[in-house]
Amino acid sequence: TPLFVAALKGHAEIVQQLLAHSAIDVNAKGKTGTPLFGAALKGHAEIVQQLLAHSAIDVNAKGNSGNPLFVAALEGHAEIVQQLLAHSAIDVNAKGKSGTPLFGAALKGHAEIVQQLL
Repeated sequence: TPLFVAALKGHAEIVQQLLAHSAIDVNAKGKTGTPLFGAALKGHAEIVQQLLAHSAIDVNAKGNSGNPLFVAALEGHAEIVQQLLAHSAIDVNAKGKSGTPLFGAALKGHAEIVQQLL
């Protein structure tokens, strides 16, 4: 979807323009997951914040390897992990392809993220 591609590639201005249209499905899946998943995977904190501000966002929607929190933890994106943990609907124990976000962070040696998740 256009929103997924813009989020994945880090095009914050385009994401903002697309989110301004009521017909846009903020949770529509692209090739590997939702726009939030793509932004979390690639470390685009500004876009994650834009998407989290949308009232219809599903913060736990799974992509091809887990939910946004799992991929952010696995990839070492501490700022995004913090943003996601601040959302009231986040499931910190949701399992991704390889386990929980805590497991992913520990597997990759991301000590700061392990601390955030504990």
